[in-house]
Amino acid sequence: MVEIAFFIGGLSFLVLMISCVMVTIYYIKKKMLKKYIGDNYLEDEKYKKFEKRSKKWTIAIYISFAIVGLSVSITDGEKKKEMRIEAERQAEMRLEQEKIDKENKIIERVNNLAGDDKVFFEEKYNTYIAQMTEKEARDKALKDLDDKIKAQKEKQARLDKMYASFKNGWNTKTTDTDSDNTNFEKALELFSIYGYEMKEMEAATVDINSAMKKPWDYYGEIVNVKGIVYNIRARPPEDSVVKYIGKPCFDATLRCDNGIQLVIIIIGDASFYNNNSYASFKGFICGHAILVNTKFGGESRGLLFVGQP
Repeated sequence: MVEIAFFIGGLSFLVLMISCVMVTIYYIKKKMLKKYIGDNYLEDEKYKKFEKRSKKWTIAIYISFAIVGLSVSITDGEKKKEMRIEAERQAEMRLEQEKIDKENKIIERVNNLAGDDKVFFEEKYNTYIAQMTEKEARDKALKDLDDKIKAQKEKQARLDKMYASFKNGWNTKTTDTDSDNTNFEKALELFSIYGYEMKEMEAATVDINSAMKKPWDYYGEIVNVKGIVYNIRARPPEDSVVKYIGKPCFDATLRCDNGIQLVIIIIGDASFYNNNSYASFKGFICGHAILVNTKFGGESRGLLFVGQP
């Protein structure tokens, strides 16, 4: 189709050029004859013949010009169609190549799996292979692995943020928690945000004597305290600490094995503990606290501790 249109267009263009030349020639001839004959040139037979032939060649110009335009339009349209088809073919080839490259990367990734990732993938693959094709089982097992890796990264990011929160924001200007020390609020804030994670964390063994001398050395570190717990007092449901944490809380006094006493605020149910029983808690040392001896009177200095079982 394109070749035929091109041939007809070329032929018409040749006719167009010849027609233009012929019209020009007859125009010159008519002009010369008009000058020679004078005012009565319209009555001259020769002039009429030139005029008639000139009109025919003019019509030929119009027709050939139209044919040239039509052939150009057809040729251009066909070329655009061919270009579109070629572009679609190239796009399909690229898409097919992308699929091949993706498949090769997946195969390479599976072959390079090692350690826990390989064990996890193989367990999932063996589970799925009885229900679907090899490729579907492989892709689903890889998706499960990716979800696992993503969850691990999110957990690690949260832990990193948590550890940063542990180390920052503690008041080291004073150790007296009965003054403007905000470490009690800091500890409550950490438990309200990261209480679940802290349950799973290992707590360090604290040297109570050292903590008593320099409590700031232990700020932001999850420590374990143990001893005899007494003066257990559950906080009421409308207590500000209970409402802030969203869980039951209780106050008590903990006497460590070396005799140092701690004022403890524990996030937990007081009904699980009896006075003068041995207990262990993990949490944060917040500074010094004043303990009042309700039996014999007087005061003593101890540590303030916020924790959970």
